[in-house]
Amino acid sequence: MEKVPASFATIGFSNPTKILRSTWCPDKDLLVVVAHVGAKDKLGLWNMSGSKKWEVDIESESANGREIVDIAWSPDGQYIAVASNPPLVTLHSLQDGQQERALHIPFHSPETNRLTSIWWLNEYRTGKKAGIPDIFKRGGNITGSAHAILKTQPLLDALHEPQSLSATDLFGFKGGSGKSSRNSIPEVISTWPTLPTDPLVASIQAQATSSKESRPGEELDEADDSNVNSLLVVSDEGGVIHGFLDGSYPLGAIRLGGACSVISIHKERNAILFLYQQIRSLDGLRYSAIQPAIVPTPFLIDRSLRDMARASSSCRELTWYSMRVVKEMRDAWMGTPANTGATELGSNWIKAIEKRQKEKFGHKDPNALVDLALFLTTRKASDALADFFGSGDLMSERGLQKWESNMTEALTKLRDYSSRRLAPASQRLHVVLQEVYGWSQLPQYSAKGLLQDEIKLCMELSKRTIVHANWLASTARAELSRFREFMLWLRYETSPPPTDTNAGPLPQKHDLLDVCEYLDSGLVVSSIDKWFIGGLSTFEPSEIHRPAVNGVKAAVAKARVSLKQGLKWPPLQQTIRQADHSRPEENMSFLMQQLSTRCQQVFLNAANASSRGAAVVNSLGQLARESGVGDSSQSPMFIREHTVDDISQGNFILQYLAIQTPRADQSSYLFLVRMNHAKDGSELARSMSFVTFQCSIASTEEDGGGVPIEVVEAEFFDDRILILIYRPLDQEQATSIASIGYSDLVFEDAPADYIARSSTREVLMQDLLQRVRDGQIAAVPIPITGSRELVGCADGGVSLAVNGRIGRRVACILDKGGLTLEVLDMEGEDSQEDEEDEEMETTSG
Repeated sequence: MEKVPASFATIGFSNPTKILRSTWCPDKDLLVVVAHVGAKDKLGLWNMSGSKKWEVDIESESANGREIVDIAWSPDGQYIAVASNPPLVTLHSLQDGQQERALHIPFHSPETNRLTSIWWLNEYRTGKKAGIPDIFKRGGNITGSAHAILKTQPLLDALHEPQSLSATDLFGFKGGSGKSSRNSIPEVISTWPTLPTDPLVASIQAQATSSKESRPGEELDEADDSNVNSLLVVSDEGGVIHGFLDGSYPLGAIRLGGACSVISIHKERNAILFLYQQIRSLDGLRYSAIQPAIVPTPFLIDRSLRDMARASSSCRELTWYSMRVVKEMRDAWMGTPANTGATELGSNWIKAIEKRQKEKFGHKDPNALVDLALFLTTRKASDALADFFGSGDLMSERGLQKWESNMTEALTKLRDYSSRRLAPASQRLHVVLQEVYGWSQLPQYSAKGLLQDEIKLCMELSKRTIVHANWLASTARAELSRFREFMLWLRYETSPPPTDTNAGPLPQKHDLLDVCEYLDSGLVVSSIDKWFIGGLSTFEPSEIHRPAVNGVKAAVAKARVSLKQGLKWPPLQQTIRQADHSRPEENMSFLMQQLSTRCQQVFLNAANASSRGAAVVNSLGQLARESGVGDSSQSPMFIREHTVDDISQGNFILQYLAIQTPRADQSSYLFLVRMNHAKDGSELARSMSFVTFQCSIASTEEDGGGVPIEVVEAEFFDDRILILIYRPLDQEQATSIASIGYSDLVFEDAPADYIARSSTREVLMQDLLQRVRDGQIAAVPIPITGSRELVGCADGGVSLAVNGRIGRRVACILDKGGLTLEVLDMEGEDSQEDEEDEEMETTSG
């Protein structure tokens, strides 16, 4: 029974739009359109019924925005990978279009570095096998490995990142700019090779992203791992493809040679091979190779690749976590442009006293610290100090409580963040780096580009961070104790005298020495300030420990010598390095910057080395020798292709080509070509066969003549059907859509010399076209089925995108102006002729 496509929806756009070959979501009734608004491209997600879900900008540093050239859907259908120029790949959430991650493409030159296409290839899986229970799998961790150790550690507290709310967030407006809070991520972190973010792998508590209550039993659902071992591939015009494991971890670049670009890819089921077509500019023309280039990729199934990727990802998570911890501590203590830091509170208090001394009491050179020191030792306040204590908001109980609260909160944060977050994160980082250092000495990791000296330096920096974090926690703890004694003294001296004259003075609860020390090195300039300013510490952590003594006898002997020499006991104290907080080289921010830069470079080198050993079979050398062949006036109108595994021959793939010739001498032709290619590239196409159609369709008139048509566009729907967009030439009829069941056609075998001399698809078309004109090949009308007229597209070119998934077989057609999109259900309704036949059968019965 013939099916006629049914119109599902017609969508009108206010701005010119375009659709791409991957417009349709593979498993949902959604499609992506690219709108050109002003000088910028906007990415939009629409329901096939015609409602817009969201529309976002692609972030760009240029005022002209970015040009979107292609998109790809993740295997799990939750992300959209967008390739745009200037070269950048961004991953967007299906839910709201927000940018989740940017994948940076190494820059070569403006001419050759332009991206052309993108694919997201999933891993072929034979199905879940009943084997070892999940409880014994240990999450893929080897017992004793760094990640196995991290899994036993308590999770580090999640960091709560403040996010600024826009009008869209507050009032729920649709659309939005698509800008993400991840824009504040520093470049060293954003360019760090990593798998999709998973803080739990690095022993960090994941931050809650939604307040929505989970349904009962949701935690027992099996996680969707469709993206695991998937491969995101990007092609540029310089003959380079870039791969990303799981759509995130960079695998380096594979150079194909010459100024070419990839136009299609077929990934083998064993996840070892790439098979892709190539296109190249010869003498100013564009030619497509018949024989595919083949790239063996054994590194994709090598465990060392994923081990290195997981190590890099965990180190990135831990480093980024540590950097944010240090920033939070720095902001709490040193302040931000919007908030006053805790270190400025005491300084501002001193400045207020000195201002009172100068303006009200005429002191030419006011010095509040001198008056405070005299007051502490003699309990006699100067006139200016007594006046300040008796008036002003700073000395009110509310003012003192606010000061004490802010200082206590800041010092507590420094103490706890240093000891409970920064130090443990650095310890975990050191564990992973130790494992990577061990890998660098193994032969199976020799191709990863691991530099032992650089890894050792990273380990030393992580050790230094551990020491500095605990040192800072100790300093903050002591500072907090002295500050509390200072506040006790301040309240003691400023409290009103007791009403009972016989009760005597109030008991003293503060420690004078601690108060004196805080006045000297805490109130105006604190020793903690030097942990966030200056350069990197120059000491080695090993220098601060007590030197070992060789046995008890040696220690006793050394003690007796010291006693005889009259040295002060204990003599070992002279060789112990004291914690000198007066040195300005303890900048935690600078230390984290050094650590992150060094670690990122180690893992970036390892990631770029992943595909270094990939060899390309069937290069463009043969195409280069074909330079000058063909006629530019005989270039095909379009070439569409579809590649599948050849079930009958296990070591071959089956490729179909639809080649539309230009119209000449009042005629044009559509060639369907079928070829077998060896998967290992050991030989040229093993066989070639074709079907030749004259661009006409059977007439409904009794004379049986053909109606000349113009084939405007075509696309392979699936392994059986080819979709055509055509327009009659001699009659005033609308543009129509129809199908060809190409799997049922009888293909004619091509002579053996076709394969040898037709190195490009363009040359093949010219050979077939010449044979048709010479009468060696007979052309027949196109056997279309299920034709339906379109609403628009009366003239000019059109864009076509199809989705032949089971359960929903749809197509969408965009007119030449990019303003009207018609969505069709390709299995919508029975044809009118079939309905009449059924009625006649019912009546006769």
